[in-house]
Amino acid sequence: MRGAWCAVTRRKLDGSAAFNANEALSLGEALYCYTAAGAGMQGGERLKGRIRAGMLADFIVLDRDLFSLPHEEILNARVLGTYVGGQAVYAAFDGR
Repeated sequence: MRGAWCAVTRRKLDGSAAFNANEALSLGEALYCYTAAGAGMQGGERLKGRIRAGMLADFIVLDRDLFSLPHEEILNARVLGTYVGGQAVYAAFDGR
């Protein structure tokens, strides 16, 4: 989530001032860069990068909806699960 946060805030992780703030991406644009655009750059746009029938289903589940948060809170999002090829490969342990 760090890369997405930097893309939408144009700030460094240390919190220093925005760099070329006018070049900030929307959250949707930033996530597209990490998903569909990334798959396309690898020539895999027909197999990955989106959640659709017949695709590989590589995705994460977060503890909150990033689109309902102020951009400053994106860094607080926690990965609850990771799926590769539709199979769970990581589940967060919450201590219960």
